[in-house]
Amino acid sequence: MNNFNRKGLIINLSIFLILVLIINGLLFGFGWDTNPDAARLKEPYIDPSGTLIGSVWVVLTLILSLARWLTLEKLTIKQLELRRKITLLLILCISYPLYTLAISGLVGIYAGLLVNIIILSVIIYILIVNKSLVNRFGLLVLPVFFWVIFATTVILSELDIIF
Repeated sequence: MNNFNRKGLIINLSIFLILVLIINGLLFGFGWDTNPDAARLKEPYIDPSGTLIGSVWVVLTLILSLARWLTLEKLTIKQLELRRKITLLLILCISYPLYTLAISGLVGIYAGLLVNIIILSVIIYILIVNKSLVNRFGLLVLPVFFWVIFATTVILSELDIIF
């Protein structure tokens, strides 16, 4: 998993893909995707389907897995720190349904908002602190950044703060 070769890439992609598919399977298996009480106070202005959201998270997980694997190219302290931050992003993103849809009402919405803020903070940290590495990894974390901004907009819409 922590080798910068083809096998390491395949293992990185496979492990995180399997994890996101298991979590998405739980999401649909327990019916959290259709539960009317699951983290909903108000119908948001923009409401993408659960299938679209799950598909986006699968793609974003693969992108972050690739970014994590790329940190293995050089075993420096900066690369190790960056790999830890990207692994944290992967864990937060993969477990997203567990602390949003699995928790009903206002608590689920605020949990999602809090974790979105944490994810955005980690991405901003990666982009600011690792300026010399941004050319490679910044482009890979930016899709997650923009998706989480979108998800935050949906949450703020549910709270009737915007739109």
